[in-house]
Amino acid sequence: MKPKYFTVLLACLFAVFFAVAAIDRARAQADEQPDPLVGKKFRSTEKHEIGKQTRGYWHISFRKGGGYTWDHSDVRSSGRYEFDPKTGKVIGRGAPKADGNARTYEGHYDSKMGVLTWDKKKYQEVKEPR
Repeated sequence: MKPKYFTVLLACLFAVFFAVAAIDRARAQADEQPDPLVGKKFRSTEKHEIGKQTRGYWHISFRKGGGYTWDHSDVRSSGRYEFDPKTGKVIGRGAPKADGNARTYEGHYDSKMGVLTWDKKKYQEVKEPR
């Protein structure tokens, strides 16, 4: 192999190495962003049906590790969620039912207002007394 080709090959290998390292760093930084939903609980801004003639507030809470619990109507649902910190988009996936299918819920979290939209309903963050 001629020295010129060796130099070009070496330069290409270094370029690939640094590109991969930069991508890994960017992914690690994205993974390090804290999830603003963890540990928060929300209450619906309006009352909805919670049984046969009763109306009340619905609640949803988020746990570390990507889990949620949603109390709505007279049902408690739980599952996993993903949050995109860049867009505020929240995707929830319920636990699989007997047929193997799981319901998907879409939402959005506005961290400035403390408002979560989940399955087309609005929820306000509940501040727990300490």
